[in-house]
Amino acid sequence: MCLKACKDSMISCRPFIGLDGCFLKHKYRGEILIVVGRDANDQMLPIACVIVEVENKDTWTWFLELLIDDLGRPDICAAYTFMSDQQKGLLPAIQSLQSLLPRADQRFCMRHLYANFKKKFPGKNLKALMWEAAHSTYPQQWEKVMKRMKEVNNDAFKHMLGIPPRYWSKSRFISRPLCDTLVNNMSEAFNSIIVQARSKPIMSMMEEICLYMM
Repeated sequence: MCLKACKDSMISCRPFIGLDGCFLKHKYRGEILIVVGRDANDQMLPIACVIVEVENKDTWTWFLELLIDDLGRPDICAAYTFMSDQQKGLLPAIQSLQSLLPRADQRFCMRHLYANFKKKFPGKNLKALMWEAAHSTYPQQWEKVMKRMKEVNNDAFKHMLGIPPRYWSKSRFISRPLCDTLVNNMSEAFNSIIVQARSKPIMSMMEEICLYMM
């Protein structure tokens, strides 16, 4: 489902969209994948959603192909920045669409990165260093923070070094999307809004989401 008003509004939004998926709560199961944009006033613009059986590379590829076709501007879509929570299959899906998205950039939600990080490396000190590295606005500052992290816990340092900083640190973000957000809160906010609708049959759920977007 992609309403024309949302498609038209995307032209005046930042080239930055959040991708997310969440489980449906009715007896037939399945998942809903959503795309949320960010307008010039940093407010939420729900763009499209789709119901799939499972979240994987094939379903994300199919959804992104439909999105690019719906927006009708492959030249603009090619330069989008995609913010995600490292969903299953999303990274290989974007990589498989390089011909349609040759200049696409990606970011990972820091809140979800930290949720995985703290399972292996708990403690307030490491948490503060991780977020300080993410908020660093130039490479030299990022390197100083990472050096301090290495002194505190070498394994934590190696763990974060294994994730390219262009995905999670402001020091490596490109300026094209005109947005330096570190978290995927827009998508999470939309998911929380439709939480009641997700327990309804598919047609009723889609109608309720459609009414909210209108």
